[in-house]
Amino acid sequence: MNCTLFKNMKENHSFPAYLSLAFLKNRNTKGYSQSHGFTLIEALISVTTIGILAAIAAPGFIAWTRNQQINVALAQIEGTLKEAQSVAIRKNRSCIITIEDTKIRVQSTAYNFCLPSGSTPVAGQPTERAIGDNDTVLSKKANSSIKIAGTVNTDIEFASKGNAVITPDTSAIVLYRADEASGGTMKCLVVANGIGIIRTGKYVASAPPVVSNPPTGTEIQAIANNCISSS
Repeated sequence: MNCTLFKNMKENHSFPAYLSLAFLKNRNTKGYSQSHGFTLIEALISVTTIGILAAIAAPGFIAWTRNQQINVALAQIEGTLKEAQSVAIRKNRSCIITIEDTKIRVQSTAYNFCLPSGSTPVAGQPTERAIGDNDTVLSKKANSSIKIAGTVNTDIEFASKGNAVITPDTSAIVLYRADEASGGTMKCLVVANGIGIIRTGKYVASAPPVVSNPPTGTEIQAIANNCISSS
């Protein structure tokens, strides 16, 4: 049946309407297939592509996370020192702070006012602040691979005008990861004796510093020389 004959039959009402509609529907859809989702091959290709991209991105993400843990700890130390320095100026009183392996504390209870945002875990003991946030506190076993080298357990005094009084001359520390070759990406902090400038940066030596106990002035100066500020 050609199209002209079909048209004439419709005009003369010699062809049932429902049959004509069915004919048109079949005619319009003939030769076309409908999509019913992904094929197995398409799904396998998608999964494989996602796996390859994840494998490429994973090492970079892990390295970024590890660096962030170092950055958080460094920012905590820097912020605590600047807080103590600011309090010393505001109250016109000296503040003596000590950086330990896992925390920063005041020298004695007489200086508890120096860290108003700190805590006193044991009543009658010096105020302290853990290094790091809830995920990177260095005292937690999961993050014990983050280490501090340099003037650890050495007092840093901020006088009433904010200037630093440090023995022997400068306070300098390096944060590194003990579970990575050559310490991984190492960060540093230096407090200059006298004017009391606090600066942070990247430690550019090939390995974490090895210092005496207590460290000598030469050892601390070497750390300061290898601490390159980012700004």
